[in-house]
Amino acid sequence: MIKQKDFFIKQLIAWTKYSNEGEKSMAFSTIYRSIYRSFEFFQSTQVCYSEEAKHILSEITDEKVDLLKCNWRTTVRLKSTGKNANLRNFLVFEHYTTGLEFKKELQFYYVNDKLNEKNVNQLLSKKKIAWISKDEDKELNRLGYKQVRPDPDKAYYEAGINIIECSSVGKLIS
Repeated sequence: MIKQKDFFIKQLIAWTKYSNEGEKSMAFSTIYRSIYRSFEFFQSTQVCYSEEAKHILSEITDEKVDLLKCNWRTTVRLKSTGKNANLRNFLVFEHYTTGLEFKKELQFYYVNDKLNEKNVNQLLSKKKIAWISKDEDKELNRLGYKQVRPDPDKAYYEAGINIIECSSVGKLIS
């Protein structure tokens, strides 16, 4: 049985084979958005968190929260009010590899007629999402790493972001 992710990728790649020249730009944009924005839901990425994110979490809630299993919709009960609030009010669910960097790699395969399941899965296997503090995110942006980040490890190091734990691939819940 073909996995849902593999079927999805096959369908997108097949679409490029039947697109005429006028449709190629639209086809690529649709493929990029579909793959980049959907990879979390196919459980093909790692979730990580920074030391600072873990510290902030301990400050805002008494709940036992595993950041490796949280996504952008996760809520927690606040210490201060007892009410539920979205983690995104306090932390950033940040794409470790930016959309622009992912798009550049995908476009290379697309333009060179090498867009295939193996290459798309290879790209997806490098993707990570990290829970970081809003201040850490601001520092990444200040250093010019908002969209352009060819070496995410270097960018995080320069921004002083200490990633302390990452899930294994396939642990993200949608």
